[in-house]
Amino acid sequence: MEHLANITLQGLTSLFRKFGDPAATVTTTEWARVAALLFNQVQKDNNLLGLLFEKFEAHRKLKRYEQHAFNQHRKKESV
Repeated sequence: MEHLANITLQGLTSLFRKFGDPAATVTTTEWARVAALLFNQVQKDNNLLGLLFEKFEAHRKLKRYEQHAFNQHRKKESV
């Protein structure tokens, strides 16, 4: 079996078909949609640069919030 990080959309779809319940009434289109959703999520999780950017943005917003709170506190102290 391929590592999930290296799997293709076609490989994921065939994996679903292989391990799917034959008695299930899931259509090929439904399998393809589920595989596409999972594949997109795996691609997003494996985008290390994108994840790093998201962390950087969250950290930047937190720092800005902390600076704003500090400035508000300092204003109250000076009054």
